[in-house]
Amino acid sequence: MRKADRENYVMVDHRHAGAPQPDALMVAAGFPAGSGRGLFEAASITCHRCNCQMIKNPKRVRPRHYCRKHDAYHCDNCAAQVYLTGICIPWKQVKEEALNAAAKGQIYEPPF
Repeated sequence: MRKADRENYVMVDHRHAGAPQPDALMVAAGFPAGSGRGLFEAASITCHRCNCQMIKNPKRVRPRHYCRKHDAYHCDNCAAQVYLTGICIPWKQVKEEALNAAAKGQIYEPPF
């Protein structure tokens, strides 16, 4: 399976919105600058560690953090945490452990 096969797709259509959306508003919403004008289409990927959606910025030059152990991408925040702690726990594992702890009446504290 290729990395591109795991990508999602996002489309923002502001062609008929009247005035273009300000860049500050779009960046605060997680979109690249300039995406509030006209038609914006891009690939999106899911962080393996926190399950957030990241829109791939076509103008980004530095590479995304890629976990070879789990064959998945990380967002910038999780990449920093993995770099600092050396712990990479997938979101599915965190979710399962939290559900098991809740079923036992315990509070789950993830190790990161």
